[in-house]
Amino acid sequence: MPLVKYPDPRLRVVSRRIDECENVSLELIGEILFWMKHPHVQSISAPQLGFSVRVIAIKWASEHLILINPEIVKHSDQTFSSIEGCLSFPGDVFYGMTRWKQVKVTGKLLWGVRGGDTPPSGTYKVHGLEAASFQHEIDHLDGLLISRGLSTRRLSIVGRAGKRRAAHG
Repeated sequence: MPLVKYPDPRLRVVSRRIDECENVSLELIGEILFWMKHPHVQSISAPQLGFSVRVIAIKWASEHLILINPEIVKHSDQTFSSIEGCLSFPGDVFYGMTRWKQVKVTGKLLWGVRGGDTPPSGTYKVHGLEAASFQHEIDHLDGLLISRGLSTRRLSIVGRAGKRRAAHG
């Protein structure tokens, strides 16, 4: 399944929570695992794969975590500037984002090694670039994109580049 690319309107949809008794699509899990094995991929969200559900995957403490219904429940007052790329945007485009330095995230662990620094589920306290990855992917679940600070003209250029790449494979 190809990635959903900007300016596809599905990227701006707020994803729905997954109920406790609901099963997560095996197709979604397979797609996440496929993309997470690539060395340049640090994180990905379900909306980038065409699924409007609250699921993210993060490389954390050298493990791959897949979390259901992740939520930032606490954050530091301190921020930092994070230079971020996004799989849904052209590969040579990076954005400066202001991110909280430290976040506490809750979520149900769907996939991940349960040992070492990886809690089985519940609360994940992260800082720095890992915190930025969690914030970036949770933004995707809320329909927020890293392009939100760009001018309309720049967004038009980025959108055209994305459409050209999609048309040429």
